[in-house]
Amino acid sequence: MTTDQPDKLYYRGCQKIEIGGEELFPEGFESRILMSSLNVAPRERFFDLGEVLPGDLSVKIRYEDKDHSKAIFAQGYSVSVILLLEESL
Repeated sequence: MTTDQPDKLYYRGCQKIEIGGEELFPEGFESRILMSSLNVAPRERFFDLGEVLPGDLSVKIRYEDKDHSKAIFAQGYSVSVILLLEESL
């Protein structure tokens, strides 16, 4: 996950992520654990989720923004989720 305002994602964000109907990150999983930035080496920016079984590979993300005194909402912010899918040959 990445954002245009890291403090807001770090303090305010949490989510639930499912791929192909399988819950990978449960409701309320803190965004700070999934954040990536330029301070992280490229080879360390991704979670290896192992093999995902073939299927529809639908992706469902429920993002939640919660109030936090260290990151006032004000003008909002954008959040991006980057998925890298590799095909086995």
